[in-house]
Amino acid sequence: MGKVKRVMLIDDDYVTNSINQTLIIRSNYADTVEIYQSPREALKLLTAFCSKDEVLSADCPRLILLDISMPAMDGFQFLDEFEKLPGSKQILVFLLTSSMHPTDMQQARKYNLAGYLNKPLNQEKISNIFSRVP
Repeated sequence: MGKVKRVMLIDDDYVTNSINQTLIIRSNYADTVEIYQSPREALKLLTAFCSKDEVLSADCPRLILLDISMPAMDGFQFLDEFEKLPGSKQILVFLLTSSMHPTDMQQARKYNLAGYLNKPLNQEKISNIFSRVP
């Protein structure tokens, strides 16, 4: 388990993002933890810096924590677009959600996800997430 340069949090709840950002930075697993309340804005960055199939750019996150329920574009719609990027398979994506709804869990299986986690994030979950990062 190593330290990663960049992590992306995508959730429309700013407070949740801020808490998660602080937890990850304090755990010393990441140099930078970026917050995006808009999945569309996150996709713009990913398209610009992570769309090559070879080596990922230094500006590309190595890990994404994604909420499901967001306005305008939900987590599944984000994943539909994200998985079209050639470099997407080199980025670990965990759904981090408060949803325990069986249909959400079933739909999540359609994607190339590293995991499905329930909020809130805690130190144990962070350790488990980063233990999956090569």
